[in-house]
Amino acid sequence: MNKAIMRMEKHKNFQTIKAASNHHYRKNLTLNANPKIKNKRLIGSENIDQDVEKIINEKCIKLRKNGIKALEFVCTASPDFFELSDDADIQKFSDKALAWAQNEFGKENVVNAVLHLDETTPHLHLTVVPVDSTEKKKGAKVRLNADKWIGGKEKLSKLQDSFFESVKCFGLERGIKGSKAKHTKVKQYYNILESQTLPKVQLPVIKSDNTKWFGKGKELENRINKYNKKVSQNLKPVLRDVIRTAKVTTLANKKKKELEITAISLSRENEKLSEENKMLKNNLQKQKRMSKEYLDKLRDLDLEHVAEKLGLEKNRYNLYISDNDNTIKIENNKFYDHYFKVGGYGSIDLVKYINDCSFNEAIEFLCQNFNKENVVGAVNTNTRAEEKVNDINAKKKTFKLPKRYDDCWSEAKKYLVEDRMIDESIVDMKYKEGKIYATKKNGYINVVYVNNQENMAEIEGIDRNKKFKGVVAASNLEAGGFRIHTENPGSKLVIVESAVDAMSYYELHRNDENFVVMSMAGARVKDADVLYKAYENNFYVYCGYDNDSAGLKAGDDLKNILQMYREKPANEDWNEDLKKNKMALKNINIQTLFNTFGFGNLTVIDPNYDPWSSKKDVDKPG
Repeated sequence: MNKAIMRMEKHKNFQTIKAASNHHYRKNLTLNANPKIKNKRLIGSENIDQDVEKIINEKCIKLRKNGIKALEFVCTASPDFFELSDDADIQKFSDKALAWAQNEFGKENVVNAVLHLDETTPHLHLTVVPVDSTEKKKGAKVRLNADKWIGGKEKLSKLQDSFFESVKCFGLERGIKGSKAKHTKVKQYYNILESQTLPKVQLPVIKSDNTKWFGKGKELENRINKYNKKVSQNLKPVLRDVIRTAKVTTLANKKKKELEITAISLSRENEKLSEENKMLKNNLQKQKRMSKEYLDKLRDLDLEHVAEKLGLEKNRYNLYISDNDNTIKIENNKFYDHYFKVGGYGSIDLVKYINDCSFNEAIEFLCQNFNKENVVGAVNTNTRAEEKVNDINAKKKTFKLPKRYDDCWSEAKKYLVEDRMIDESIVDMKYKEGKIYATKKNGYINVVYVNNQENMAEIEGIDRNKKFKGVVAASNLEAGGFRIHTENPGSKLVIVESAVDAMSYYELHRNDENFVVMSMAGARVKDADVLYKAYENNFYVYCGYDNDSAGLKAGDDLKNILQMYREKPANEDWNEDLKKNKMALKNINIQTLFNTFGFGNLTVIDPNYDPWSSKKDVDKPG
């Protein structure tokens, strides 16, 4: 598998920086570079020492004797990776490596970058000035501080990790962590190749007494020298390649041995860590067995007792308020913060949340405020409270929907469509869904409005002389009442006071936006569990209670408890808005008809006109 490679070298003086600059920009002869291929300069000039000096002067950095002035990085990958890469892939790798350095050290501190393409394996040379702008106690002076990034094995390892993370998208692997192998610096590699002198080649020597074939005297000597020189010139390139190959092989063998040593060392360390891990597991299991029972008791502490110890104050809506605007509802052994929309289970979670502390700190807080006797007592109190709630629930009546009278439906429907002026299609839709139907009691017909869970229902009488409105016995008020929504419900929830208001709001707004509208069967404040669940499901809640004193007060009370928007009807309630809206449209249509047939103008109807009052009438057109 191909590996990501990142080498680093420190420069403590400008002489070594200048030498690196000469190598990077081929001002010196480089044996393994192809002079026909041009490299790419990405950042900076061809004088890296000047680039480094420039940023040091610009930032007015005071240099320390023997301090690190620049860091040089070589970023590359295994040769096999580049054999299958085209120019675009190489450029992408270079861009990622450059972005890594700029992100790690600061964009302006990466003063030079050059991509070498003239060698066997493409690689990127980066020069970084380790500028540290972190504030110190004695001042916030900018300084050179290479130790911030390379001070110690851990930091060097993290630097390798961050580089690997930036280029792992190319399918590369990271080198072995904790390897005992020592990296061969680029400079050392070139020195090894250049330091090898060619051995003296024993060429065939032609003796001067063979005058029969080559002549005599100086003529013979010249011919021998010319022959020797020609053979030497032909052999030198071949021998140079042989020596280079031999040396590279030597380096490879050295690396192989180092890797073998690393593998053995890591194997021993792994065995040691495995033994330590077993011991730790055994100790942990013992601690778990000893403390599990007590932790369970701590976790099951009565949350109201814990809330008091945490300094939370209980308001009249049974919500606990903190100094940090936490608005917490506690139910059984659960809690939920409706201001920040965060919840949890048990006393440990509650302490962690309110005190913003760790698990161990939460345990310490509970142990300090509840000794063993108090823990047992609090748990027993909590258990007794739960048993009391269960007894009360057992004594409650079972919810049962009133009997359906389908033969009475036509009268109920007439009431909704004609008296309440709700669109017939809406009434038919909810009737087919089984959420509206007719019932009959003591000779009077009533309309029943059922919620989705069928555990709560509203009931309304249709007789004008005997108005009746209420909820079915044993209804679960916390579950919310009758609801209706657009095809796409969206994330808006509007609460109103009745099922009729819910259908009226739906008819008025269904073409404008997406929403769910739900009846609360009155201007309820306390029984609002369904609203808490709506918040948990990321709904925006709007209070659409009636525009009267009771509705306005309940709306204000809800806003004090929850994050809630207010949307008031223009008239007393949403059904009044619907009826007056339809009456206005009807008047407009009549006027259009009068104009069409030339009957003149229709007197505008009083906006306060009540169509159900026999005392008022419409003025006849003149």
